[in-house]
Amino acid sequence: MKPIIGITTNYVDDDKFFMDLGLGALGQSYSAVAIDYFNAIKEAGGIPIIIAPTYDTDYLDSVLNLCNGILITGGNDVNPLLYNKNNNSKVGRVLKIRDNSDFYLTEKCIEKDIPLLGICRGIQVLNVVQGGTLYRHIDTNKLLDHSAVNSYKSIISHFIDVEKDSFLYEAFKTTRIGVNSFHHQGIEKLGANLKSIAKSEDGLCESVQMENKKFIVATQFHPEMMFEDEKLYLEIFKLFVKKCKN
Repeated sequence: MKPIIGITTNYVDDDKFFMDLGLGALGQSYSAVAIDYFNAIKEAGGIPIIIAPTYDTDYLDSVLNLCNGILITGGNDVNPLLYNKNNNSKVGRVLKIRDNSDFYLTEKCIEKDIPLLGICRGIQVLNVVQGGTLYRHIDTNKLLDHSAVNSYKSIISHFIDVEKDSFLYEAFKTTRIGVNSFHHQGIEKLGANLKSIAKSEDGLCESVQMENKKFIVATQFHPEMMFEDEKLYLEIFKLFVKKCKN
């Protein structure tokens, strides 16, 4: 049987946004995620299922028992209080329900050695879970501007250098690869037991893996947005799904 991969989603309480699209009613909230994640897992040979953000840990435990792996997707900024920094005007909207849900799933995947792939917000969640910190807003006077928000999803924004002794190299078979970039935050201090396995030209960490685990890997870039135009980027999902079978 194909491995079942749980995909986390955003919590959206903007009822007007959906009503303007002719959907829903006043007072409704939604679980929403870009279908790129779903398509990447399916194309890589997994069975993707959607996980709504929730405070219900019994539900999340049931999902973990059902799934062979978890994909932590992009979305809202992580609350800076969770890595002992103050909130400020540069931080985007934070949502407690999403933080609680993602942190619980990540912690349990580490504890139970369930394969996990984190993307964008996912790498930041993993880093904070392990006691690391984030740049609340990347200083573009010192580092590249990583927030190419007006770019097409698969356009290469910059290049990253990949460590040979890493899952990322195992997937891509190259030490240098172009990536897209849609984030204004990033890893500052690396969390415990995490290894930086790729960096951008300015030295910012673009990917990590956890040592002595079956597959705990995260990227700051979005390979799910790129694989339809260039199949190479599907390889990280294929490796993830393969690890979920073992």
